[in-house]
Amino acid sequence: MNDKYKQLLNIYDEDNLRINIDGAAYYILLFEAFKDMVDSCVKFFYQTEEIVDGKLICRISKEYRIDVSSKKYKKANGKFSRDEFYSQLIWLKDRGVIKEGDINRLLEIRKRRNSIVHELLKVLADVLDTRDAELLGDLMKLYMKIDNWFFKIDMQILGKRFSDEYDIDNAQSLTAMHLMSIFRIVFNGEGKGFKEAMQDIIVNKI
Repeated sequence: MNDKYKQLLNIYDEDNLRINIDGAAYYILLFEAFKDMVDSCVKFFYQTEEIVDGKLICRISKEYRIDVSSKKYKKANGKFSRDEFYSQLIWLKDRGVIKEGDINRLLEIRKRRNSIVHELLKVLADVLDTRDAELLGDLMKLYMKIDNWFFKIDMQILGKRFSDEYDIDNAQSLTAMHLMSIFRIVFNGEGKGFKEAMQDIIVNKI
């Protein structure tokens, strides 16, 4: 079977198409959620509050621009440019949350995300492969790692204490739990179980 025929089957075979669309959609969803989470975590430490016309207003201080968003980095072509996402990752690395290797991996993940978004038909024709699965797995691990780090800081600020039986090192935010649940529904075939559980919750709440 030649490559062009395989590509046609990947696009027009319903089972193959659904698998690849699900994979591409979740890859994009998880990366965008990761990017938003990193942005929120870093900006949290530069957040200021003030009362304006009797309302509490939250702003990002000018130090954020100095420390993060205005920094320029040298690209492979020798030119300098701003990359706020990259600057935020450097900020996390400098605080021991992630490592240099994690940043390189995340930039690779972002590059693949961009190719999925801008070349979706080509991606569906060529199909997502084991490399994509590895990238997705690493992205999920890094999401959970940073999410847990920030979750623990947030709980400390709120003054919450946990008993020794509580596994704080594996605690996650509600958003992280939603993302993991979606993964299990889409890729592990657990949709029916989740639907029944949600129906029970809704019935008991009413």
